[in-house]
Amino acid sequence: MHQLPFAHNPKAKKIVIQRLDDEIRSLTVRLCLLKSRRNTCTITSNLPDEFLGELFATVQADCKDRVSGRSLLSTELKAWLPISHVSRHWRRVALQSSRLWCQIDALPGPAIREFLGSFSRATALC
Repeated sequence: MHQLPFAHNPKAKKIVIQRLDDEIRSLTVRLCLLKSRRNTCTITSNLPDEFLGELFATVQADCKDRVSGRSLLSTELKAWLPISHVSRHWRRVALQSSRLWCQIDALPGPAIREFLGSFSRATALC
């Protein structure tokens, strides 16, 4: 088996590993930026915010119809929320669509109600 020249020098080995880890981190950041730039060229990234807001509201209403009578946090939220994970753009639009966050059926405590209420802005919580 071929041994590296620093195999018996722990300090040199540590430096090489650190440099490789730094390069991996740098490449990971670069790859993430390239993927993000690529995503901005797709058709889903060019849909108008108003359209996406309506789409999200429709999906949320459909999920609510299918799980009526169950807790929002345990079922309904989990059912429609993944649509906001498509891209950063979709996540931003979902978070800015106050009507998605104004209807809260069941909450475990006031802290979560306050947190979700911060997304509803001027729209009254139901």
